[in-house]
Amino acid sequence: MRLILLPLLLLPALLTAQSILLAPRDARSQAAAGTGVANRGVAAVGVNPAGAGYGLEAAAGYERRYGLGEMGIASAAVAYRGGALLLASLNVDGYAETLVALSYRRDLSTRLRLGGRFGFLQRTTRGYGSQLDMATGLGLQYDLSTHLTVGLSALAISTGPPRLDRLQLGLSYQLNEGVTFSAEGSHAAGEGYLTRLGVTYQPVRPLTLYLGVITGLPELSFGVGWGLSEEIQATIAAGVHQYLGVSPFFGLAYTPRAHPEGAKPGRLTNRLMYTPAALQ
Repeated sequence: MRLILLPLLLLPALLTAQSILLAPRDARSQAAAGTGVANRGVAAVGVNPAGAGYGLEAAAGYERRYGLGEMGIASAAVAYRGGALLLASLNVDGYAETLVALSYRRDLSTRLRLGGRFGFLQRTTRGYGSQLDMATGLGLQYDLSTHLTVGLSALAISTGPPRLDRLQLGLSYQLNEGVTFSAEGSHAAGEGYLTRLGVTYQPVRPLTLYLGVITGLPELSFGVGWGLSEEIQATIAAGVHQYLGVSPFFGLAYTPRAHPEGAKPGRLTNRLMYTPAALQ
């Protein structure tokens, strides 16, 4: 049945500029319902360029969308001192997408950050050739306090008349030393308006638990992260769609112990959040 639905899954990408690759790709974000517009570090690379790039960080992941062997999505990202690179690819029988994007972050103050993203999205359909489009975006983040951050991200693709293809607005609030709550609203071509709610819970240092829900699809996500070392975390998670089934995904993230001067790592290492010294 899901194989029959496969053309319908790709229909938004074929008829509009929207692409699955433009959604959050980091496994930690996916495990928490695709939230992350207020994240920092490599976890923000695929969501909000305003949070990308502090110390050297890297992440890679693989998703089997709706459990279909014909629909695998691979991604990799690296961030360093304000800059970041994202690579992602989707391959289905007769159809493929490739995304290459660069982003850069600038701190306007101790609380406010601005970021930009520029990249290329190539889509190839068997028998119809390929199409190459530019993908540009802007992002903002503002620290209301040491525990509360709001973020905004907008993305446009140069296909047809100028328009906004993806908009994401939300906040991240650290309730205590072990719990972070994220709430976001998003709009994308082919998806409409969605609300994303995510919770990250770290009961002990090596273990991180994720839970999220996307209203409007509807879809539930959950995951487990485990610190393989002080610098490497593995995340295994899944998204469960009411009609289309389960999308398992796996990710690895590298975050060095050393962080840039004037910033410190947040209490939740999975959040990859840095608090400016002025707010400490």
